[in-house]
Amino acid sequence: MKKLVGSLILSTLITQSVFALTISAVGDIMLGTDYPSGGKSSIDFFAAVRPYMQGNDINFGNYEGTLFDGSPQPDGKRPGKDRYLFRTHPAMVGHLKKAGYDVMSLANNHARDFGSKGLKSTKEALKSAGILYSSKDGEVASLTAGGTSVAVIAVTPFDLPERPLTPGLILL
Repeated sequence: MKKLVGSLILSTLITQSVFALTISAVGDIMLGTDYPSGGKSSIDFFAAVRPYMQGNDINFGNYEGTLFDGSPQPDGKRPGKDRYLFRTHPAMVGHLKKAGYDVMSLANNHARDFGSKGLKSTKEALKSAGILYSSKDGEVASLTAGGTSVAVIAVTPFDLPERPLTPGLILL
């Protein structure tokens, strides 16, 4: 099995076969917030883009919010003026599955809007739909695409040290 390798400097010459993967990557997916009113939607959110996602080796997105049906949690964001808490009913994960997503990033500023319970619910909903995820908790999505082992590492600038990132450096 081929391994997806960034750049390696080795004292020995390594010969690899050339391969290609088709990856679609989308940022800031939110299936509408139902907080504070509640509710579900039958709108086909991805109908217009689904043809562009079919046939890709990996479809990746950043899920900006929670798949949760509970109330605000003590360890989550506080509701109030100019505060945005994004909550979508967990059943809505079916829209992501129908669209063809393989992996979601949960490394963003809204993943914990409803605290650890909201994040746990989001992870459970994605898992139940067969969608992998990577998070700032160190979880890495690993899959095989096109006969190649791929790891998807999600990072966010919100918890990084107060120094610029060096190109090619991934902080874990």
